[in-house]
Amino acid sequence: MNFIYAIFPVVVLILGLVASIQVWGVDSIKGPSQFLLLLAGFVAIFPQLTDSLRKKKVDDFLTALTQSIRENIKNVQIAIWILFLVGALIGSWSVSGILPGMILVGLKTIRPDLFLVGACFASGIVSLASGSSWSTVGTIGVALMGLGEVWDFPPGLVAGAILSGAYFGDKMSALSDTTNLASGICKIPLASHIRFMLPTTSLSILLSLLLYAIIGISFNQATMETVQLESRIEAAFPLYYPSFLVPLFVILFVSFGLPAIPCLVFGVMGGVAIAFGIRGQSFPIVIDSLIFGYESILGDSNLDELLSGGGILSMLPTVILILSAMVFGACMEYSGKMDRIIAKILKFATNPRKLIYSTMGFCVFANLTTSDQYLSVVIPGKTLKPSYEKMNMDLRYLSRALEDSGTITSVLIPWNSCGVFMSTSLGILTIAYLPFCFFHWIHLAIAIINTKKMRNFSVIA
Repeated sequence: MNFIYAIFPVVVLILGLVASIQVWGVDSIKGPSQFLLLLAGFVAIFPQLTDSLRKKKVDDFLTALTQSIRENIKNVQIAIWILFLVGALIGSWSVSGILPGMILVGLKTIRPDLFLVGACFASGIVSLASGSSWSTVGTIGVALMGLGEVWDFPPGLVAGAILSGAYFGDKMSALSDTTNLASGICKIPLASHIRFMLPTTSLSILLSLLLYAIIGISFNQATMETVQLESRIEAAFPLYYPSFLVPLFVILFVSFGLPAIPCLVFGVMGGVAIAFGIRGQSFPIVIDSLIFGYESILGDSNLDELLSGGGILSMLPTVILILSAMVFGACMEYSGKMDRIIAKILKFATNPRKLIYSTMGFCVFANLTTSDQYLSVVIPGKTLKPSYEKMNMDLRYLSRALEDSGTITSVLIPWNSCGVFMSTSLGILTIAYLPFCFFHWIHLAIAIINTKKMRNFSVIA
């Protein structure tokens, strides 16, 4: 199979999604993006479909394709449940005053010129403790976006700072699923894997914090407007500090290694309890907030937009987008086009340095086609591990390369499950925050430069 022919569906998808965002903007996630993923999948399997029609074996074709799609969807079942729960969590924390309270505390305690640094640092600490960038973004990330909106920071810039911190913490945490996955595939002790990543990852986050600090210092805040908005928020939702125990316990439970789903359920129920017991909200308002999202009706359009959001049903377009992405990935696998592209990547890996570059390229390609962060670590890791062993390379180079490219690029791809989740949770298009994820871009650059300067790739004592 010709390489151009194999990669054609990916090109169709990327060009289509770029055009979709240009035409529909943020509404592209409500139908056009899903259609384009399915269209690209159809382009991938069209030769197999016509062949099955010619041979009158359509039933066999549909059975095999359906099985491939089913296997792909299994990979994102947990992610879908988490998405629905995050929607309920945002609605619950909005109607209970938890999110408005977090925004208020931020207004009272954080200097605007240090806000971007604080957002990146706080997200990093929470993600490092919990091992989950998703939990970090779905909890304090939402509050930080609201705080940035109050101070008129560009939403993409705020989201970039949050995600930079969240992915640094996720990458370096012993509780992180991707960190454990990368070390497990390569059969490298977890502590050794993390130590091996520390020099380049630490440099990346420090340079990112410096950039956020420079941008923050040059930012001018409208103090009077902020004070007025602060007073209006406090009038609607008087600060009740014990309510912050709910997000605190959610983060602590995740930090102790408890599964994300029961932790998020606890967060939703905690918000509901405060909404009923402390805020005195009515039953219909609380239920509506959980299902459809909280709707603020204070009469100030800017404030109402800030305080409204969430809801289980608000996540439906995102869930459909993820399912469409899984269908596209299954079509690429079934048609054999993914195998052809993988073979092309492996042909390039003729020496240790090129093998690491091939690993990084493979991981990015897997994120583009399988639309799943875990598969972007598992497939390249299992496929390329024998090549590392054949060249007598330390397998920590493989585990680090998997993280350097597989883990951190997932959030930069609009149809990847990570990109979709972050975009939906933070209420912003992936393409809007993509340029401001300084940690991700700096770290990719450092990983490439560091590999180029390496001389010895053999097993390290």
